[in-house]
Amino acid sequence: MAKALVLLLTIGMAVPGLAQDCRVKDGAWRQCSLDWIDPGRRWDLRLPDEHWQISHDGSGTVQIREAGGQWVPAQARWQEPGVLCWGDLCARGPLPLD
Repeated sequence: MAKALVLLLTIGMAVPGLAQDCRVKDGAWRQCSLDWIDPGRRWDLRLPDEHWQISHDGSGTVQIREAGGQWVPAQARWQEPGVLCWGDLCARGPLPLD
């Protein structure tokens, strides 16, 4: 019963930054945070000097944008176990996907 209550309380609420390591292109891994904005649909990823938004429409289409720029299509892929990438942006650590 308590588990169901917690699930209901989190629907529609952002889950604040989970500690991650992120990298852009083939750069070095840097500490970042991943906010779960809309379960299974939208995430915000923040590095110290960059902000990315990731959107999934439920049909398999993923889009990404940097710092409020234009949304661009991105291919989500597992680069290696525990490393998820969206285009040139990759994250490793606890990943709240659903």
